Amino acid sequence: SNYKRIYVSTHYLHEKISKFLDNRKSKAEIAIIHEKKPLGTAGSISSIKSSNFDTLTVLNGDVLTEVDLNALNQFHKDKKLDLTITVAQYSFKVPFGVVSLDKKFTFKSLSEKPIQKHFVLSGIYCLSRRARAIVKKSYLDMPDLINYAKALDYKIGVFPIYEYWNDVGTYESLHFEKSRRIN
Repeated sequence: SNYKRIYVSTHYLHEKISKFLDNRKSKAEIAIIHEKKPLGTAGSISSIKSSNFDTLTVLNGDVLTEVDLNALNQFHKDKKLDLTITVAQYSFKVPFGVVSLDKKFTFKSLSEKPIQKHFVLSGIYCLSRRARAIVKKSYLDMPDLINYAKALDYKIGVFPIYEYWNDVGTYESLHFEKSRRIN
């Protein structure tokens, strides 16, 4: 993607991350945001001045994806959104039969080991200057910012991801990702 400036928010192991980034060649300018105490995904962007961007793209550090960030930014711009959330479809198989009951606990139906499908936050967002302006230098997670922006009647768009996406923020998902890439 054609980013001129990249901000990397750090807290845990910030020295190692800074050293790695200092030794890495990049086409973009990389600025480190060191959080003395964790501020959450949204809280960390309070250090970024709104004058430094038209659209701020935020990616969680534990997300692997092949999403076209240029297409995401264009969508955000074309729709004139304050905040764009990306969603991925997540499926899981319930390992048991699921019983549906009415309010009086009368049997309605049975579905044997159904597959549940939901859209989930994928950890990739676009913010306008207006959305960035409501972020203060305090702990704030992205879902809280999204709900706050919604309460303020900000224009929020949804960009579905159909490309590869994986959150490797847990040992199990990281292990799966490693085994998938080996095979």
